[in-house]
Amino acid sequence: MRVNVVGREIAPAVTLDRRRRRLASVVRQHADLRRPFVVSVHRRGDVMRPEDHTVRRRADWARTLVEPGHVVLITYLPRGGGGSSNQSSGKQIGMAVGMIALVAAAAWAAPLVAGGLVSGASGGLFTTASSALVGATQAGLVVGGAALLSLAMRAGANDDDNESSRQLYGVSGGGNLPRPGDRIPVGYGTFWTQPDLTQADYTVYDGDDQILYKRVTLGLGKYRVHKMMLGTATLWTEDGGIQEPFVSIQGSGSSALTRTSGTGGSSIGPTEIEIIQPGGSSPLVPGSVYTNGNVAGIELPYPGDNPGWSGPFVCCESGSRTSTIQIDYEAPMGVVNNGWDDGKAHAANWSVEFQYAACDDDDQQIGDWVQLHSNGFSTKSLTALRFTRKIPVPEGRYLVRARNTQSESDVVVNTATWSGLRSHFDDAVVRPHVTEIALRVRSDKSLGVTSFADLWVQATRILLVWDGAEWVEQPTRKAVYAFADVLRNADYGAAMSDSQIDLDRIAHYASTLTEFDTYDGVIRGPVSVYEAASVALSTIRAEPANFGAVWSFTRDEQKDVRKHVFTRRQIKQGTTAATFPVARDDGSADVIAEYYVDGDPRRRREVRVTYGAETLWPQRQQLQGVTTHEHATHLARWIAACAYYRRERRRFSADRQGRLVTRGDPVRVDAWFMADARAAGILSATGRTLTLDTAMEIADGRYARLRDRKGREWGPCAVTWPNAEQPNVVVLDAADVAAAEDYHGMPLDSVLADPAEDMTSVQIGPLIELEDPYLVVSVTPQGRDDIAIEAVYDHPSVWEALGEPILPGPSIPSFGTEVPAVPTVPWVRAQCVERSTSLDVDWACGTARGAASYIVMLSYDGQTWEQVSEGLSTSGSYPIRHEEGVTVTVAAYAVNGYGVAGPTVFTSLTTFTPSIQASVSLLQQLISQVNALFRDVTGQLDEWSEIVAAAALSRSQAEWLDKQTIRREITATGGKALAAVTELATTVATEQQAFADYRVTVSATFDGLTASVESNSSAIAMVDGKLLATASLQLNSDGYVSGWRAYNDGSTSAFIVQADTFAVAWSGLAGGDVVPVFTIANVNGVAKLAFRGDMIADGGILAGQLSVATLSSITANIGDVTAGVVRSANNLFRIELDNARLIISDG
Repeated sequence: MRVNVVGREIAPAVTLDRRRRRLASVVRQHADLRRPFVVSVHRRGDVMRPEDHTVRRRADWARTLVEPGHVVLITYLPRGGGGSSNQSSGKQIGMAVGMIALVAAAAWAAPLVAGGLVSGASGGLFTTASSALVGATQAGLVVGGAALLSLAMRAGANDDDNESSRQLYGVSGGGNLPRPGDRIPVGYGTFWTQPDLTQADYTVYDGDDQILYKRVTLGLGKYRVHKMMLGTATLWTEDGGIQEPFVSIQGSGSSALTRTSGTGGSSIGPTEIEIIQPGGSSPLVPGSVYTNGNVAGIELPYPGDNPGWSGPFVCCESGSRTSTIQIDYEAPMGVVNNGWDDGKAHAANWSVEFQYAACDDDDQQIGDWVQLHSNGFSTKSLTALRFTRKIPVPEGRYLVRARNTQSESDVVVNTATWSGLRSHFDDAVVRPHVTEIALRVRSDKSLGVTSFADLWVQATRILLVWDGAEWVEQPTRKAVYAFADVLRNADYGAAMSDSQIDLDRIAHYASTLTEFDTYDGVIRGPVSVYEAASVALSTIRAEPANFGAVWSFTRDEQKDVRKHVFTRRQIKQGTTAATFPVARDDGSADVIAEYYVDGDPRRRREVRVTYGAETLWPQRQQLQGVTTHEHATHLARWIAACAYYRRERRRFSADRQGRLVTRGDPVRVDAWFMADARAAGILSATGRTLTLDTAMEIADGRYARLRDRKGREWGPCAVTWPNAEQPNVVVLDAADVAAAEDYHGMPLDSVLADPAEDMTSVQIGPLIELEDPYLVVSVTPQGRDDIAIEAVYDHPSVWEALGEPILPGPSIPSFGTEVPAVPTVPWVRAQCVERSTSLDVDWACGTARGAASYIVMLSYDGQTWEQVSEGLSTSGSYPIRHEEGVTVTVAAYAVNGYGVAGPTVFTSLTTFTPSIQASVSLLQQLISQVNALFRDVTGQLDEWSEIVAAAALSRSQAEWLDKQTIRREITATGGKALAAVTELATTVATEQQAFADYRVTVSATFDGLTASVESNSSAIAMVDGKLLATASLQLNSDGYVSGWRAYNDGSTSAFIVQADTFAVAWSGLAGGDVVPVFTIANVNGVAKLAFRGDMIADGGILAGQLSVATLSSITANIGDVTAGVVRSANNLFRIELDNARLIISDG
């Protein structure tokens, strides 16, 4: 940074890279060598102002290395006079002018000086303004400028005058001073924070040293402090106490600071630190000091100036009274008489006077002016003289004014500045619910001029933790205990009693959650109790819930048992609706999670997790309380997986039936249903034996479900047949009856109809278990007895994504609670279906308990088998051979999660030859075959698209060996018009694959209507030898899309076009004009994209290519015909060629 002596920027700042370089090189490249200047080198965190210990002489430039984190400041000096026989006169003039300019500007130009003297950046010359320097300059620390000029320009005759040119040391504070009414923050877990000031920092002068008094508020509650840092330098640690360079020799003042505090160690030096626990007081830094912020670096007027006094300024706030007034003042440029003919500096007179007068709470003077303090002497000093005085006064509220009592002279330096006005109060401030930190710092040679504004503290909150019998204090990071503190704390929380809190749930999760269970951060108010509780629980995938007078919380996790089961008996007819949004291009499944490493706001990081394809507008989440990459990735994966997989929603209305259904409850909807059930009426019942009006198929694994007189379902219960000769008599399972009576709250007898009423209906069939758990999203009351529920499908893929076990659901007694050793498919069915010119087999199989996959196969000879399906599908379609009368065997079996296969079930079908109707032309047959091929190619293209999407997904999660991305964008706007061109190129490489992608988008928008063209090319090479190249071009005019896609995987390729008109041309040849190839025509009676009939060349379809069962034509020229019978349409004229008969008949 290049500035003049008042801090104004002379040339733009330059930021250097982080490599080391010599100071001589920096000066040679960036300084104006024609002008006098001074070079100083500073550390990050220092106040950026030249001082004796930061200035580097010309002889030292070549030996000084500029390290990363250093700031080089080049200060240009005022030009001195020339032509004098005294060689030092120019320097003296420059020194005098420079000092006068610096001091004269201090009162009004402090922000400009601070804006030019920069703090905080690494490896170069910077322009960032320092608020700490503003305060330091206004507080009277402009003496550094005079000290600089003294060092750089003093006459050789004075070099040995150590007394008059002694070094001065300063220290400055600063920070955020909250406004009245601002909320005190609350910290939980382990975190870093920059504490607010409890009161304004203040300093006192002690000889050549300066003492800073600083008191900050860590937060509400009790904390264990681990570490304190000043910028990037460690100030204090829990184990080692105060650290270098803040531990050093005593200063030169009269008040020795010899005590430091720290749990793990102590040291004697200029810095003292005290942690003030709630309810404690501090003898180190008084908590009752008022500072008038308007008094800072004010130059006192000389006799005869107008106004003749500086002030008056009030010494304490309205409504308060003081008995001690502190004033800070200084001679910022020293005291010297330059009017002697020998060219040397001599002693001069210097004096000031302060007065005070009583005032009311409106700052109106009500008493006479009385002398408060005066000071005067004769001395010679080339550096600043600084003074602090505490004066006892009668208790009251006062105005204070000051002046310089010496006469102004052109050759005498006797400037006086007023640096501070404070009041001390006798009462000790005790804050019973707040933890504070007090610092008292003395400047000395080791510290130089150091700013204590950038103070950071690492601490862990001490909370009440439930040990099973009582609450005990201990440091904790558990999110559930932060939640408990929000509810229980009477000072800033809800002040709830233990009877109003779900302690069992808090204790359960405190003991069972062992990872991703912490909240580490600071909550700043004002916020509601619910909002604070929600923030604390967000890190464990939970949110607060209120059940009447009791507060608890729900966590998104796998449940052993669903809290509620809603069957079709309980769901009101006609109220069920289901939705499943297919597209996920809104960014909700593409998540960028932001977090702070170790709870430090200075170390922001982010992690991206995507399910599906990355979007241009990902969902950005600030994860409060998350401090590790693993925790952030876990929550980001949960958010993205929920958005991607939990898309199926169900809405229905149900009878409340005294149940408490709340948001987040795990439920099952239609948990059981009958497959192939037969209905009957109950003629009579004896205990659990029912006589039906219809005979039932006797088989194992059958269940009955009854419906009472009000239409409500009851059951299901397993049934058996006591007598095979009586298939209409069944017996209900005793355990199932007891479970049904307990669940429904009514006995079997009350379900059965009276003899005078209509028969009770019953359904009997195999029972199928639906593995479809849901989570309640919202519950809305509908009248007195009904509720409307919206639930989202709790897709198991969410838990697979998080790596958490998928727990089994509940079952009825006779159905069994354990998964069978092998999964058994109860049945498989298949039939032959004609579709256009192809034959397909439509198949379906029953579900098997414990099945992880279903295998379906078919065989034409019972020896060799083709696989039809493998996966979770229990139905589908599969093409078979065009052979008539062939018996095809279809087999199905299930495999459990351990790879154990169950028994195979079989069925068979007989094929037939597909017929072609006369209305179906050969061209239409060809189109059908092309369309079938097109479907296959499209399916394979979709499969490769998934591979590309998976590669894109892995880009956000893999540890790339190399990754390069270039993005360029140009835009133009005007009114309602926007035009943009975006180019994105990405290359990545891992140990498993290489991926390259190039994408260009051209778009134009006017008044909300957009047209765009997007081209994309990508290539993938994988370690297993797979290759893929894809390309696409998409044209989009306000949602109307056309374009083409192409791919090549080394063995298969495809080129797919989407357009209203597909035309070709052969330039330069007759008949080669542009002509469309396709049109919309009827195929099997349905409108479809088809080849144009006039595109077939004459003679293009030959007899050898025509093989049909039936052929119809209006006219024909077919030459030689071999046939059996030739007849007219009405059969009155018939030629039987094989019998050599001609028959003509009139009917």
